[in-house]
Amino acid sequence: MDWHFFFCVRSCSQVHPRIQGFTLLECILYIALFSFIMESTLGGIIAFSESVGRAETKADLENEEEFLAQKIQYEIGRAHQIDFPKLNESGTEIDLVSDTNTLIAIGFFDNSLSIARGTNSPIPFSSTFVKVTNGYFTYLENNVSSSSSSLHAEFDLSEKTVRGETVSEHFRVISFLP
Repeated sequence: MDWHFFFCVRSCSQVHPRIQGFTLLECILYIALFSFIMESTLGGIIAFSESVGRAETKADLENEEEFLAQKIQYEIGRAHQIDFPKLNESGTEIDLVSDTNTLIAIGFFDNSLSIARGTNSPIPFSSTFVKVTNGYFTYLENNVSSSSSSLHAEFDLSEKTVRGETVSEHFRVISFLP
């Protein structure tokens, strides 16, 4: 055995050690795996943000319905007479006479719920971002001994989410008249 050859091979390998690293195939596999993980994560984040947007829009609609219901009940509570609709009839508008003998008209006009006092033009009191559709009022006589009649208001509220989806809900408000 030639010791000189062995020594040279050994010393040459120590002088130029083999460089360790990733092969091209390993890099491609890691990039593909990372891409798959990121796609799954981003898909979940997008779905979550869309569901949060829909939930916020539904909450906005419920807040709007609560405001409109309180406004309708307030005006009906101040009325001492309902001129339209007649008993056991329906209409898109109600005409009330307030306790100060002022004519109050509440109606569904141009995708909003509006109110007019006296001879003034109707003023919308629903949000400009929310559409009010399919609205009508029904004036009913009840057989309940505590009240003689009630006014039912039914309407649909719809609003667009941030991503442009339309969320709609149907609401019903019942007011018992004194």
